[in-house]
Amino acid sequence: LIESHDGNILYTRGKYYWYGQIMNTDSPEIEAVGVSVYSSNDLLNWTEEQPIVYGGRLHIIERPHVIYNATTSKYVMWGHNVISYPNSRAFVAYGDNPTGPFTISSTTYNPNGEGLNDMNLFKDADGKAYVLYSNGINTKFFISLLTDDYLDTTETFLNPANHNGREAPAMFI
Repeated sequence: LIESHDGNILYTRGKYYWYGQIMNTDSPEIEAVGVSVYSSNDLLNWTEEQPIVYGGRLHIIERPHVIYNATTSKYVMWGHNVISYPNSRAFVAYGDNPTGPFTISSTTYNPNGEGLNDMNLFKDADGKAYVLYSNGINTKFFISLLTDDYLDTTETFLNPANHNGREAPAMFI
């Protein structure tokens, strides 16, 4: 049984790592209580690792995505913290290993001042990384370049206003 909702798979150090939300269906229901990670050598057989972030009621983390920063030698996680939905904010953490532990950098980062909802990360071949996201109510869509350490944003390249229904962004080349 794999519990890994809305996450991503990262290949690093000769292994695959699958990150996702830990869901809670106990009453009272909390949509996501942390971030799980599983490892695999072959994409068929998976081993559950220790949860890398446990948010509980303080941080409801959705869509956790992890990328590796070769410059800082850190694994960087972005997700959205929906504790204040619909004005959700970015959750940013980093660690030395793909299985953690991860140190929380921010639980309330708000790029562009409009909230951060459905999101994804993209790392280009040149090492530059981007966060793709909709605002807190999914009416606007943004692509922002990350800083060299991947813990913050610099400039926004795409900001088409009033495009309703933007969810689950993904970039491909």
